[in-house]
Amino acid sequence: MERSKTTEWRLTIAYFAAFIGLGLTTGALGPTLPALASQTNRPLSAISYSFTFRSLGYVFGSLGSARLFDKDQGNYAMGLLMLVAAMTVCLIPFAPNLVLMLTIMLALGAFEAGLDVGANTLLVRVHRTRVAPYMSAMHSCFGVGALVAPIIVAQLTLASFRPIDSYFVIAVILLPLSLFLLTLPKVQASDRHHSPEQDRRRTTRIIIFALSLFL
Repeated sequence: MERSKTTEWRLTIAYFAAFIGLGLTTGALGPTLPALASQTNRPLSAISYSFTFRSLGYVFGSLGSARLFDKDQGNYAMGLLMLVAAMTVCLIPFAPNLVLMLTIMLALGAFEAGLDVGANTLLVRVHRTRVAPYMSAMHSCFGVGALVAPIIVAQLTLASFRPIDSYFVIAVILLPLSLFLLTLPKVQASDRHHSPEQDRRRTTRIIIFALSLFL
């Protein structure tokens, strides 16, 4: 069944907004790192492992979230992931020690990866062969979020708030977005089948793309 242009734009805007949210959660960590070190009473070198653990969570989340988008409930899965990510972000200012902080970062990385995989997958299903400009624009939205996050931290600091209070602001931004995603219509998964030769060629391309991203 063909989707209306209005529905396509609603879906597209939602995925763009999800990538802005990803940029916000990613861009906030660097500027708040000294505050997180002070909060956990650990040196900056120790709290810097937050980057490592979030990246590790991203790996696990990327591998484990693909099945969530094999069916038609992708938008519902995106909404739940965004909701849990918002809740996880709220936990960061309450982590009293390094172990709990790294555990939270591991979980946050996994949820971020699910949102990343989901938005990329669903945007392709919405626009199919016309997806290229929309994909470029969506990834630009990540840059917008990553640009805004340090500004939020700086403005809160100038207003005499704690830098880590920025995580509450980000969570407040993510919450209505999660509710918006939960209200979106289903996006039908592709049911096309490929020959063994086509599958081999597709696998080769996927390996090349994966190596490019790794580098």
